[in-house]
Amino acid sequence: MHRQTIVAAIFFLVGSAMHTLAQIDAIARAKNNPANSRIGILATRWQTIVNRDAWAFAFFVLILQGQFVALLNAVKIPVPSAMAAVLDLHVGGAIAWMAGYLSDSALAFIPGLNTSLPPAIDPGNDSSTGKIDAPQGKV
Repeated sequence: MHRQTIVAAIFFLVGSAMHTLAQIDAIARAKNNPANSRIGILATRWQTIVNRDAWAFAFFVLILQGQFVALLNAVKIPVPSAMAAVLDLHVGGAIAWMAGYLSDSALAFIPGLNTSLPPAIDPGNDSSTGKIDAPQGKV
């Protein structure tokens, strides 16, 4: 049982990596992109890639454990019976690879995960105005 889970996780990560490499290649080939080095593109976007892959892998682990539909129901997201049946399929290598490739593709459309990471939270920064608070005692 654990061996199948490990194999599925490896195939998922391979599928996700293949989609990521395809995206990097498309960026490098774009005529309006001055950075045509694939290594350079990977070096500038590695944080976004790791963040997106971590989210995708977390959702995949929920699918492997059979808890994804329960999570969606808990947050009041309706799951059609056909979708629930697909999510309950046995996850072999091919399904894991497709899930990795497609999940990276799907997460690429989320605004915070497609081109850059959201800015880090700064405790001294008022997020509503973007202004940094003055030090205590000074105005």
